Amino acid sequence: MKARSTFLWLASLWGMLLAGQSGAVGQGVADFYRNKLITLVIGTGPGGAYDINGRLIGRHIFQHIPGTPKLVIQNIPGAGSIQAGNYLFSIASQDGTVLGNILNTVPLVQVLGQGQTQFDAAKIGRAHV
Repeated sequence: MKARSTFLWLASLWGMLLAGQSGAVGQGVADFYRNKLITLVIGTGPGGAYDINGRLIGRHIFQHIPGTPKLVIQNIPGAGSIQAGNYLFSIASQDGTVLGNILNTVPLVQVLGQGQTQFDAAKIGRAHV
């Protein structure tokens, strides 16, 4: 089950990366990402399963992005990844240079009305640019 979860996260990450290219209209993908800094926001503290998976995937996936951008990992723990989700959907750049790995329970928390989300959890994993 964990492998499937990691695969789905990786597929979602790659889909968001490719779909977030609207800022690159008229440019080649390599030209857009050349000399860019891509931030991978992880919604948990360092050392946990989400952090380890995010860092492992981040270490390898960014070698395959045209233009070989640089990667920085940013942990934003708090409120079961809701703080990271709020940052990703409200503050972070929406041009494909910021990606996120938040807990898979965030949509349920929003549906149950238990969290202070500032985003629509139904859009998680989809480009919302």
